[in-house]
Amino acid sequence: MNRKIGRNVFQLETLMILVLSVQCEDRRSQSDHIVTLEGERVELHCQLSFATGNTIAWYRQMLSGVPIFIDSIYQGVQTTGHYTLSLDRVKKSNIMFIEDTVFEDAGMYYCAKNHSE
Repeated sequence: MNRKIGRNVFQLETLMILVLSVQCEDRRSQSDHIVTLEGERVELHCQLSFATGNTIAWYRQMLSGVPIFIDSIYQGVQTTGHYTLSLDRVKKSNIMFIEDTVFEDAGMYYCAKNHSE
């Protein structure tokens, strides 16, 4: 936003700082807190012990409210909106990427395992 005062023009920018937290269903995993700016790319890691047949589900909970389902994954990489889930069973790697963060992304993120039938 440009604002003209006298002969000078000032560029005003708004920086939104987001705080994201991750909590895994497996109580041995630690919660991480991530501070970022809008427009950044964020990686959320979740360490879970999972077996064949388990899918991993991700949820987001805003400061006031219930957890909202984002998506689940069994293997590989998939994208939903600006969320990308990556699950590598061999490396036991479970990551959710948030591309181009916005203020509404702030909150607590959960990952949990589901048993597929």
